[in-house]
Amino acid sequence: MQHIQLNSPLPPFHPSKNSLPGASAEPSLPSRSEARNLAPLTKPKMKLLLDASLIRIVLVFLKKVHVSIECAPAGTTTRTGQGTVKSILSGWLIGAAPLLYANQWRIRMTDVSKLVPFTGYYSMNAAPGAFLSIDTIEERSISPIQPNTTISINVSMDGKSATTYPFGGGATFDGVRLSIPGKLTLDFTREYRNGHLVTFSGTIGGVNAKGETYYNPVPLSAFIGDYYDVQTSKMALSIKSDSEILFDYSIFSSSGQLQQVDSYKYVPAMFVLTFSGRSSSEPASFTLMLGTASKNGLACSIQGGGTPRFAVSILPFIP
Repeated sequence: MQHIQLNSPLPPFHPSKNSLPGASAEPSLPSRSEARNLAPLTKPKMKLLLDASLIRIVLVFLKKVHVSIECAPAGTTTRTGQGTVKSILSGWLIGAAPLLYANQWRIRMTDVSKLVPFTGYYSMNAAPGAFLSIDTIEERSISPIQPNTTISINVSMDGKSATTYPFGGGATFDGVRLSIPGKLTLDFTREYRNGHLVTFSGTIGGVNAKGETYYNPVPLSAFIGDYYDVQTSKMALSIKSDSEILFDYSIFSSSGQLQQVDSYKYVPAMFVLTFSGRSSSEPASFTLMLGTASKNGLACSIQGGGTPRFAVSILPFIP
């Protein structure tokens, strides 16, 4: 169940100072004649009027309130037991850090989003070939926009077999400590040392363990650009953002028009983008291996039908 998080205290309200955000004018005291007209009111009626005025004040204030909902990326819809709740509601203070204004809102990071930057392969000292890997798969559906990130932790204490633990249920990560109850407790430190980017120490199955990685995940946004098929010199791929990817689905038969990729999966540890074909005349799926190609800029190996095609951001291609 999603919940609303108050990240900063509400400011004191002083009607006489017009401190209410969005108030059009200061509340004014009634004149003597208006006060005489109010005199015949009974106490219950007066209380009713005051309650109504208070409700109006609260409603005006709430129009300027910012709300953040945990576990929902910005601009997406989170499903609850009663329906759908937008992750961001128009507003001003609730859910925002102190001194942030309406155009500077933020979303609380979830445990999953905190763990994603630690994606990678960690060699361990438990035995030759021992390792721990944090594997992340980012899924995106464009219409409707439904981002989803799944993480699994793979552990091999002997370098010969491995056990996989899905990151979910009671698993937690606060930015430093990764905990899977009854399985492992590890503290991570991000610090460059002898080529290693991240190290960890703790226990796995009650056994002391240490690990380190040279790897760092790369977001899809690092590969934004236009890619041209080195055989035809025509554009085969255009990555504009994580929600707008255009691709030539007929690249293995004949050059065609770029079309929107409606849904895909991206692996930030391997820079691999995968998605399904659109028709029976096309490959059932495409695998795009992203990278760079020296002075040809960004590069992409396109696999799915026969001999892979190669596309770069700068032509002509010189091997």
